[in-house]
Amino acid sequence: MAIEATREVAAEFGQAAVKVEVVTLKEPEGAARYRELRRRAGEHLPVPSVLVEGALAFSTIPEPDELREVFRRALSKEAGG
Repeated sequence: MAIEATREVAAEFGQAAVKVEVVTLKEPEGAARYRELRRRAGEHLPVPSVLVEGALAFSTIPEPDELREVFRRALSKEAGG
């Protein structure tokens, strides 16, 4: 349910703008990806968590309005605004 809600909010911005990646720790590939993301973030990543531009944005599943705001801010920075 939380994954689907996150995908729905991301879809509002378009696939080219916001990419949603679900990492499943029960799978070897997912566990390896989690370790890579954790290393890049430079900190422990709780499960569940939401990363934006490689940084921990939420240590829980956020409300849709909170997620929209974080996406807007990140895209605004990317556009130079």
